[in-house]
Amino acid sequence: MCHSKFTNIPMLKVRFVLIVFWSAFLFVPVWAQQERPAVPLSAQQLDLKSLNIPELIRTSDQKGAALHQRLLEFTYIQKRIEREAGPKDKVYERIREFEAYPIKTEGRHRHVLSLIKKDGVALSEKQIEMNRQLAAAEIEQASKEEIALTSPRASAADQYITAGIGIGPGQNGEGVWLGVSQFLRQCQFDDPRLVQFAERETIGLRLHSCNGDQLGTRERYLSKLIGLVWIDAADKVVVRLEAWPIMSVSDAKHPMDLFTERPTNEVIVYEQQRIQSGIWAPRRIRLNGLGKAAMFNGVDKDMVFEFSEYRHFSTEIKETEIVEPKKKPIPF
Repeated sequence: MCHSKFTNIPMLKVRFVLIVFWSAFLFVPVWAQQERPAVPLSAQQLDLKSLNIPELIRTSDQKGAALHQRLLEFTYIQKRIEREAGPKDKVYERIREFEAYPIKTEGRHRHVLSLIKKDGVALSEKQIEMNRQLAAAEIEQASKEEIALTSPRASAADQYITAGIGIGPGQNGEGVWLGVSQFLRQCQFDDPRLVQFAERETIGLRLHSCNGDQLGTRERYLSKLIGLVWIDAADKVVVRLEAWPIMSVSDAKHPMDLFTERPTNEVIVYEQQRIQSGIWAPRRIRLNGLGKAAMFNGVDKDMVFEFSEYRHFSTEIKETEIVEPKKKPIPF
């Protein structure tokens, strides 16, 4: 893990950094539009009979941790779609979109979110500027404390990116953590096959027999799931993971062929996208916990995270790299 320390940056300088930062966000092209796609591994090059599945899983988990660290180099847009059941079982939906600014202190990192849209409607320029100002204040506070409060565990950066999903008002529980590494480390995998996915050659595996006893309360739901995972044959990165409650699929000891009889209802989905050569990042994370609060530690809602418009940007801030402008800075 790389270690970096924020110095005590004055608020004026942090605001200036955000202005320059977001200008770069708007004008730097998407890397994925410039790169040439990697040549996928062909079926002739991969012998599934001799495939070392445990080694493949370990490699993918390690790759995910390395890519998590690289996400600090990117800004992106995050869209959150939240659906909850109300009176008479009517489902209410809320949609929000955020600009995401990465920050890092003491080698730990996260993205500060700044709201830009609600239910598909852009906020006023004044409100967007105010939200950016709040984001700047949050960055400044992190720099003063020299700690980024980022993750459920100090080792969260040593795994695939994890999404935290909380509970709604009046519900009991603590919510859940949803990621890929939990599955890779706690489940068994078999039934390998080559599958074309998003124009990439992938290795499809069935996941089952997940051990949730060794995990915290926010991850014990794994033991009640069965699913599928697709790992890119060339990059060894998880492209997509799907999981469903065992009772909604089949008996765990004699499961049906999920590849040909996949349930149409989505419960857990984690999908990634290739944003530049060798770099993968989340595209979509979903937990549909409607009516499943007992299984998902109080989560009784359908929560979707969508990630787009990744832009490469160097976010390591050092005092010597920030030059206060001679002219009066643009106010937020």
